[in-house]
Amino acid sequence: DEALGDLINLKIFVGKTDEAIQLLKGRTFTIAEGSNAFNTGQAWTDVHLVRGLKFFGMKKYSEALSNLQMALTPPENLKAQPGRNSRQAQISYWIGCSYEALRQKDKATQSWKEVVTITSSRTDKPNADGGRGFLNAFQAEQCYYIALVQKKLGIADKGEAVLKELAATNTTEVSNQSDNPGDPQFVAARRLSSHDNSAIPHYSAGLGYAGLGNKSKAREEFTAALAASPDFLSAKIALDLL
Repeated sequence: DEALGDLINLKIFVGKTDEAIQLLKGRTFTIAEGSNAFNTGQAWTDVHLVRGLKFFGMKKYSEALSNLQMALTPPENLKAQPGRNSRQAQISYWIGCSYEALRQKDKATQSWKEVVTITSSRTDKPNADGGRGFLNAFQAEQCYYIALVQKKLGIADKGEAVLKELAATNTTEVSNQSDNPGDPQFVAARRLSSHDNSAIPHYSAGLGYAGLGNKSKAREEFTAALAASPDFLSAKIALDLL
């Protein structure tokens, strides 16, 4: 399972999404209680997000919408563990964008409002007044997508201030959050949080610059994130969107 999972994640990263989907559909995975090195549900979400965004870039909005809607409903053979999906806000945002492109404004607005609902329950979001640095990529993404949604919905809030804070992420503060990565032999069991700490602030800053429209600086930061952590799929996705 783990070897096949590595192959699937690699195919997702390089954009061979059809092949990755066939591999995911073609095996009944054994999911043990507790932590697993290969997260089947996350892989299903990732591959359909990458595929959906590819269709979106080609202006094939119906195909994009179909893939994005499938992203959060993994088939039974994957035995995906239930719980909050780390890309839920991201998926809802792009579903809204697909509806918008298809001129279904009401459905687009509904999807964007779901992003607000998803993120509003979190209490660990950094504030827009410069109180502290970002602790992880998930927090940065939540703030990024809520800021984008606020723009879409015309909500006068601190969205731009949050984007500016993201762009000014304190690298030293964030990278020092965890100085002890632990025994290397156990890294695989913590794959979802094993990115090099030095990559996270670059990714966060890249999101901020992207949201502010500074594509040059965003590209620079995402490239730096990938240099520090070459398998950082979120940074790869963000870079491809510029």
